[in-house]
Amino acid sequence: MDLCADSPACSGSLLGRDAELRHLLSYIVSEENSINIVTKGRDGGISNFVFSLPSFVRSVQSFLADKRLPVLRLEGDRGAGKSVLLSALAARAAEFPGLRVLLHSSAAIALLRRLHDGIDEATDDELRLMPVVSQAGRQGGLVLLLDEVVGTSWLPFPLPYGVRCVMVCSTDKGSTGSPDAFRSFCLPVLADSAASQLQQRLGLDIGLASPAARNPLWLELAATLPRQTGPFPEDLSDLVKEVLILAETKVGELAVRESLCALACSRAGLQVAEIDALLATHIPDHNGQTWSLVAAHLATLICTDSAGVHLKTILIRAVDQRYLQAADLRSLWHSRLADFFLSQAERCSEAPYHFAAIGDKSRLLSAITDWRAFSTLERERVSDLVEHCRSAGGYNLVRDALLRLEQPSGPDGLERRITIGRFLSQVGEFSAAKEILLAAKRDALVSEDKVGLGRVCTLIAENEVRYWDSLRNWSSVAALADLLDAASTAVGVFRTLRLSDDRVWARVEYAKALTRWANGCFKAACVCEGEEADKFLHDADEAVESVEKLFQGSPPSRVVGRALLVGGVAKLVRGHSEKRAGVRPFRDTLVEAAEMFLRAERILVLAVGEVNEGSIYTHANLAEFFLNDVGNVACALVCNLKSCLVGIRLWGPRHPNVARKLSEFCSLLRQLGLANFTDLVLEGDVDMLDEMLRVFNRNRPLEFDLQLWAEEESEITAPAQLWEAEDNDN
Repeated sequence: MDLCADSPACSGSLLGRDAELRHLLSYIVSEENSINIVTKGRDGGISNFVFSLPSFVRSVQSFLADKRLPVLRLEGDRGAGKSVLLSALAARAAEFPGLRVLLHSSAAIALLRRLHDGIDEATDDELRLMPVVSQAGRQGGLVLLLDEVVGTSWLPFPLPYGVRCVMVCSTDKGSTGSPDAFRSFCLPVLADSAASQLQQRLGLDIGLASPAARNPLWLELAATLPRQTGPFPEDLSDLVKEVLILAETKVGELAVRESLCALACSRAGLQVAEIDALLATHIPDHNGQTWSLVAAHLATLICTDSAGVHLKTILIRAVDQRYLQAADLRSLWHSRLADFFLSQAERCSEAPYHFAAIGDKSRLLSAITDWRAFSTLERERVSDLVEHCRSAGGYNLVRDALLRLEQPSGPDGLERRITIGRFLSQVGEFSAAKEILLAAKRDALVSEDKVGLGRVCTLIAENEVRYWDSLRNWSSVAALADLLDAASTAVGVFRTLRLSDDRVWARVEYAKALTRWANGCFKAACVCEGEEADKFLHDADEAVESVEKLFQGSPPSRVVGRALLVGGVAKLVRGHSEKRAGVRPFRDTLVEAAEMFLRAERILVLAVGEVNEGSIYTHANLAEFFLNDVGNVACALVCNLKSCLVGIRLWGPRHPNVARKLSEFCSLLRQLGLANFTDLVLEGDVDMLDEMLRVFNRNRPLEFDLQLWAEEESEITAPAQLWEAEDNDN
């Protein structure tokens, strides 16, 4: 299967960029991918024919795809031609057999984000693309060419085997990702000869005295102005303003302003049909050709792909300065777009973004609790939905509105209850979530929907886990019984289902159920003793091992990371039991637990980035391990800080589970004489917490040798064992 995005329409000249293009190609077609060149075949002989077959190429690739590279970040001055070079690179890379080339588009980025979010988040269509991404090196290589990308937390570091990624950042300062994840290549200004040729080709005669005369975008924009000999503004931004003024003269100021303001205020671009519909509303003599005329005059500053039309960053800035300086004008456009999207059933999930932008809490609340928008946001952009909930006035207001939205009957009644219950559980509204999910369970039993029953029971168990984690108290026998009963039911449903349907989605649901069961088992072990506790811990270990076997060889995913997290806690509980009973060497068990937490964190970061629910607890459990078992306060502080930062960024400081972690961290700070920081911590002051983390890691990240710590136990216990041996001899 080929994975190909449409090519964004981005005009420009590649003149004088042959060396740079070769350099980028050498990054893409290197190591394992170089086999594509060797096996092309140079004559009509049967051997060359066989060597050029895709099946042969991929077999050789499987032996060579053993190197993982960082992302190549394409840098350079504004207008240097980065986007044009990226488009040319896509065309050249597509000529190599076996390579899958994906050129920037918002839809493509969203797809890849969800693929790396983990297989438990993928749709059926995306599951068919998983082998292309996860085994790209074994299938000829995958090339990602991403233009105008701001956030890169979804990119795995280093890249998977056989995957290459060239990225152009949309900000002057570059990507927000970790510097270690990138290798930079700076695109220089044009050489004199190339600049002269480009001027000649464009009909310009301005010489090379000005540095701007070597900037490809500057030259192309200058060529659109009526005067071919200048003078032109030296600054690229000023030149863009002149091009805007010329477009207003040719097409009309109203048409240019209306179309560009709509695009500049949109969340992720607009479809051409949407632009036309907006123009038809606000331009009396609109004839359907207005946008095409505007786009023709500004072609070098606009990109178009399957997700729609996007303005390049420099044009967005110019639109902001020329048309949207007044706050009321920006609010006007966000209101227009919000109303427009509310009238579009398929795109109504865009409306909340615009209500949030203008601070209209009432309409934002109404928009996000409209079932059409809510279901889309919960499925595709849950982080945006969480942020909208906080902007609308808090989770409790959203909870009340969703409870009114929840319908007990109808063809989508079960799915609606599952969706609402799942979200309310995530944002800490546990009682409401449990009520809805129990109603969904009754619906599933009445309709004999086995899959629905299994999904609901998994969610009921997960809700119980979150609730009791927010209290840090697992002593309620009734609550523990609810957790174990729901998890056991889900495990039984999906274990039976896999006998007839062993597709990936069935494995994922089974793995989720097993993880909830393991969580309930280690919680039960915390309130039991002796053989009963051992039995529960054995069951937890067995469930986690089953999850690992289900996805052995699969790409990193949330479902495996969460299972390893639970397995680590079970190991920690066992290690503490051994310590209390005097069983040696208990430190080995505690180190196994810490290593599982570290492994879980690595997998979660690769799968979903640093901000995810599981990472709150990988860091928190490591903090408890370092503080209570090792006695290393510095490492405990760093891990506690990371746990708090993840929680605040994911759910905010008012979420009950995050508030619990903040409270525990404050307790530690008070014991260390740092009580003056606690108020800011409880308020969720991210900047202050970031600064604390920077101070703790001022020289280098704190490191701790777990194996050395485990070996110390044998040195401590050796004398006692010697005395015991002598006593036995006597």
